[in-house]
Amino acid sequence: MENKFKNWKQRILKFQRLSLFLLGNLILLSSTLFAESSTLKLTTEETVKRALESNYNLQNLRYELAKSDTNFLKNDSKYSWRLVADGRSSQSILPFNQANFFTGTKISDDTIKGGIEKVLQTTGTYFKIEAGSRRFDSNAFENPSTTPAGFSSLGIPPLYTGFVRATISQDLLKNSFGYKGRNEVKILESQAEIVKNQVSQQISSVIVESLVDFWDYSIKTQAVKTYKQLVENTRNIRNLTARKQSLGLSESFEVNQWNALLAQAQNQLETAQVQKEESKRKLIRSLKIPDDTTLSEETNLLEELTEKPEYTKDLEYAYKHRADFLNALKQKKSRKQP
Repeated sequence: MENKFKNWKQRILKFQRLSLFLLGNLILLSSTLFAESSTLKLTTEETVKRALESNYNLQNLRYELAKSDTNFLKNDSKYSWRLVADGRSSQSILPFNQANFFTGTKISDDTIKGGIEKVLQTTGTYFKIEAGSRRFDSNAFENPSTTPAGFSSLGIPPLYTGFVRATISQDLLKNSFGYKGRNEVKILESQAEIVKNQVSQQISSVIVESLVDFWDYSIKTQAVKTYKQLVENTRNIRNLTARKQSLGLSESFEVNQWNALLAQAQNQLETAQVQKEESKRKLIRSLKIPDDTTLSEETNLLEELTEKPEYTKDLEYAYKHRADFLNALKQKKSRKQP
């Protein structure tokens, strides 16, 4: 009986130890996962993505970009094909007298027509082609009570008449052969391109500002690491010089000199840490990063240029693609339009 009790007690102790071990591993794993989730490792691609998603001005610029060519499309709609249709119905009821003996007291006149029209953008010529049908009906000599004998044969059924009509018009003075219209199209195209370039430039400015903040934070982080290493090296040399002084191998002024250098390195380290925190707060504000997020100090920046820059080619590329320069050229060209 005592052996069974001891075995049962040992099993309980083993189970308690196993439970504590599993609970400890679970707590350690959860804390590790929480630390990893709250640590953000920024890269160049991640910085650009967050800059585009977190900036509220860019969200407004999307709508500005969508409606940038509104005036151009509105003007261009004048030169699109149009389907036109028209209908008219009239009916006259008159009292019976000698004046309407031959025309009748009830007259119906119905017209329906349809066609297409267009303004040619190249010449400003307007043309329209339409076809239709007209129905005319009168009750003359159809009423037996008012129609004399022998006149009933004069009554006729409704008359239907079809027609095709073409219209052509051309401005000769105000918009001579579409000259003014073509200039308006060019100006509106330039204005739409200018707005698109302005939006592109603003988006690029936001991305560049975020990248500069990211690069500044990376540089300040490396500066802190450098000054920490400098403080450590200076302290080691100071301690070595102090031991040499105790052995009579160095003078006291050398120790004082290294103490001054150590104090200077520590001041530089404190300044670098303050600058790092300032750049970190600026980066967090610009990218809308939560305050409780820890930024990783590892970056994917290269310390050396992969290719030697060619300033002549870069300048030529800038003249061809810089949005502000292209806008200036378009505005200059638009002002020259008569």
